[in-house]
Amino acid sequence: MMDNFFKLHNEKIIGFKALTYADLGKSSTSNQTHIGLFDDVLTFLPNQPIVEDMAMFIYNSKADILSLNFDRIENKDGSFRSPKIRIGGRNTVSIVSTIRSIARESDDSLTWYLFWFGLESEQAVFWLFNNMSQTYADITNLGLSLNYNSKGRLTERDSIFNKILLYIESDIDRSTESVMRELEIETQIPGKLITERKIRKYDVHRAQKLFTEIGKQGEEFVAEYFDKLKYNNQIKNYSWLNKSSESGFPYDFYYQDLSDNVIYLDVKTTKFDFKQRIIYSNKEIEFALSLPNNCYNIYRVYNLTEINANLRICRNCANYFNSINGNILTIQRNLNSINTDIQSISISFEPTVSNLEFDTEILLEKNN
Repeated sequence: MMDNFFKLHNEKIIGFKALTYADLGKSSTSNQTHIGLFDDVLTFLPNQPIVEDMAMFIYNSKADILSLNFDRIENKDGSFRSPKIRIGGRNTVSIVSTIRSIARESDDSLTWYLFWFGLESEQAVFWLFNNMSQTYADITNLGLSLNYNSKGRLTERDSIFNKILLYIESDIDRSTESVMRELEIETQIPGKLITERKIRKYDVHRAQKLFTEIGKQGEEFVAEYFDKLKYNNQIKNYSWLNKSSESGFPYDFYYQDLSDNVIYLDVKTTKFDFKQRIIYSNKEIEFALSLPNNCYNIYRVYNLTEINANLRICRNCANYFNSINGNILTIQRNLNSINTDIQSISISFEPTVSNLEFDTEILLEKNN
């Protein structure tokens, strides 16, 4: 699996500054509506004003996707200077308005620092912290001196650049769990995050690759689990349909129990906790309902790491799938009346819904 999902843009420059009272909207002598940046950072952004694009904002180990209002001043010779981010229109939740709201609700004695840079996807990132935070302690311990009038750039020529970069990329990954949870769903039911402009297509494509790898790893853990069951004579045999390549079948495994029953199952894997939503297609549901009771299982693999994962098994999902399928059939009948057909539907649900029962947790560990 990828160590850090979000990576720095090839520009390889990180801008930083201590925010002034005017930047924070606290000055009694200034009506400044922007925060000034540096000319050589975020150079991939267009010269034309950006109104309500989306940028990543990180504060207090939490990432949000907020509105970005960005522009530069055009010189007489056609060149541009003085990039800045603006507060935006009324009721806009922008990077600047959010920074100012945080500062307003905090002690006036704090010094606030803003770092900014771009990601590979050409999404801008703004990273806020103050001089009493753990982030400040960590950054200064890495060798970057910060005070109330600090401003500057970090580039590959700086001896501490790689240490700061590693810290930033790791902090982004720690801060973006909610974004990554949404991305996991987006890779299976595409459209929402891109439509809302929260996530770049570049990141969705990378996430598709990542979560394909996660799905494969989950199936590998289950295959090793069946190997142990077979070795201990708890099942007679099993087959892994996707061992060599994606089979396209509406199930991943089947196994033969000691009474010669054949049980089919789908492995639904996430690197997140058990409650992360599960995605099913109408074809998978139709297949599950075509089998005798208790002959179809859901294998929920979660908390996936390189070396272990957790597994819970749902052995009777017929009641829940029947209720879903009933609603799908109603929709299909209504569409048939206007000569329209459903080819494919994707459905997401939490595994904690009341009419799904999962067995107790099993620890899966990678064989050495």
